[in-house]
Amino acid sequence: MEENNLAGSTAVTEADTMKKNVSPEATPSETNTSAEKPDKDKEEEEEGSWVGGLLFLAVIGAALWALIHFNPSEEKHREVLSQDLAEAYVDAAMQGYTLDTRTLSRLKYGSLGICSWTYVKRRGKFEIATVGACGYVLSLVD
Repeated sequence: MEENNLAGSTAVTEADTMKKNVSPEATPSETNTSAEKPDKDKEEEEEGSWVGGLLFLAVIGAALWALIHFNPSEEKHREVLSQDLAEAYVDAAMQGYTLDTRTLSRLKYGSLGICSWTYVKRRGKFEIATVGACGYVLSLVD
């Protein structure tokens, strides 16, 4: 009797190990469905990345166009700087100081297309007076 139980238990364990070792790719129906799904997902993924890439390039192009188109001109820089100098001149005059009003005549304009700046050379050093981008100009004059 013990031999039958022993033989029966080994047969069961061998059958269990055979089931565990059998891969799902062994049956033809499972192989076909698993092979078709990744190909379909790949096609959708490739199409999505292509459209996303074009959309990304369009957004970058539009942003670059806007930066170039709305870059402040030299006149805009001079206007902002003259307003700031006028305010500083009034403040200095009230306190008894004088300011160098020749700054606007020595002003130099520089631009990279997407941003611009003006600078002046004082005491042998270049000092940035204004910085501009996207239609806005920021004065750096104290």
